[in-house]
Amino acid sequence: MTETSLEVVVLPFNLEKPQLEYSIYYRGVLDGSAGSISSEVKNEEQLRAELRNMLAHGVPNPTVYQSFDNKALLKRVLQIRKEVGMTGQPLYYLGIRTEEPGNPTAVNRYVKQTREMLDIVRPFGITNLYIYGIDEAPPGLLQKQRAVWQTIQRAGAKFLPLAGLRGISR
Repeated sequence: MTETSLEVVVLPFNLEKPQLEYSIYYRGVLDGSAGSISSEVKNEEQLRAELRNMLAHGVPNPTVYQSFDNKALLKRVLQIRKEVGMTGQPLYYLGIRTEEPGNPTAVNRYVKQTREMLDIVRPFGITNLYIYGIDEAPPGLLQKQRAVWQTIQRAGAKFLPLAGLRGISR
């Protein structure tokens, strides 16, 4: 075996901020437990560490998967994100479901939740709220969701469909 010496010079400069926004589909949630070694259930220490790690490695805005049903935990997640430096950017939120696009009662619930969520996120420096569509929905269901998306957009949020869409505007 031959050994080779290598001298490396690390230049003292900072990279410019990227022109693209980088995110990741992150499923970590608080549930008040001691946490777990999994992709989902976290305690505050685990959540904070994972968010800091993502931020340090170029992922400044992972999705938020925290349930809309527990506002205290949702606000805590948003507070932790703010504390680690994830603020002043859109929130990609997976906690408002749109599975019943043809049900007027459900659509009214989605709009109400969207408006409540907009009120919740403002104090945390969040500039835009994005709601996700049904994950891996077949084309027919995607088309049925379009009216729901437009209704939610009129309520003040934006939409991110979770499937490879062509010809459907956000």
